[in-house]
Amino acid sequence: MEIRTEQEGKWITPMYGRFLTQSSATKDEDRVVAKQVYIPLDESNDEWTEITKEDAEHVSSRQRKLQEVK
Repeated sequence: MEIRTEQEGKWITPMYGRFLTQSSATKDEDRVVAKQVYIPLDESNDEWTEITKEDAEHVSSRQRKLQEVK
């Protein structure tokens, strides 16, 4: 994971071919999946963790299925 600090925040970018998601989100429907996030300087990097492309696709698929039910 690469972390680039700027004046007011920081960019977090996963390794090539991976995605980021929130460590604290336990349900797929609550997860954010991203290629890059910008967070405030005082927010912990530990909130974000890397996942594989397959895991990201699983989360996205689950979220789409839940939207179809609504």
